[in-house]
Amino acid sequence: MPYNPYGRNKEDYKHGFSIKYLDMQNQVLLGSEFWELIGGSGTYDELLDIYAEVGRENSKKIIDALAFGFGWSESSMSGM
Repeated sequence: MPYNPYGRNKEDYKHGFSIKYLDMQNQVLLGSEFWELIGGSGTYDELLDIYAEVGRENSKKIIDALAFGFGWSESSMSGM
């Protein structure tokens, strides 16, 4: 699973359905474990850095689009 909404560590994961039906310790890679396997050491932290940078650069556009729901088009978001 590429994302853990409950924190950085597998131990923090709290989604009851997954915990009930999956062997979390032996069958699931979660968050940083997943991304380190896919992209190698440092991938997870690099993705978080990219996410933060994009958020800083585009937060006003994103908030405006979500808050007002108008004035947004693919062309206005193309600079993202």
